[in-house]
Amino acid sequence: MSDASSYVGAAKLIGMLNAPLFLTSIVNEPILTGLGTAAVSVLCLGMSSDSSGPTPFYNKQVESRSLKSLSIISNTNRAVRTFLGCIHAYAAVSFARRWSLSARAEDVKKYMRMVFEVGGIFSDLFIACVWFLTAYFGQ
Repeated sequence: MSDASSYVGAAKLIGMLNAPLFLTSIVNEPILTGLGTAAVSVLCLGMSSDSSGPTPFYNKQVESRSLKSLSIISNTNRAVRTFLGCIHAYAAVSFARRWSLSARAEDVKKYMRMVFEVGGIFSDLFIACVWFLTAYFGQ
């Protein structure tokens, strides 16, 4: 795999992992969306390399210790994942707050809009849970 295709794969992964954040927060919370994108980029940077060798962050001693403790990610990676969980949880709460205020202001007649907004809140919370659980369990 060439370097270009590995970075294209990383860019696709960044977009996929941040899709709920983009959909619910990019207009009203651009700084939050930028922080989430930067944090996911840090994670994807460690995963994107060609098959000719290990990633720039590879350390054989750390890997052997991690395998023995059943925690296969570094403490830095865990911190980034926890940070991402906080970002997605905040995005969900912020989006829910904006949605509830707009629902009071207008009579909720637009069913599809409501479904989208509830789906956005759920997807942000789901991704937040994924980040929190993978950070907690180290996998």
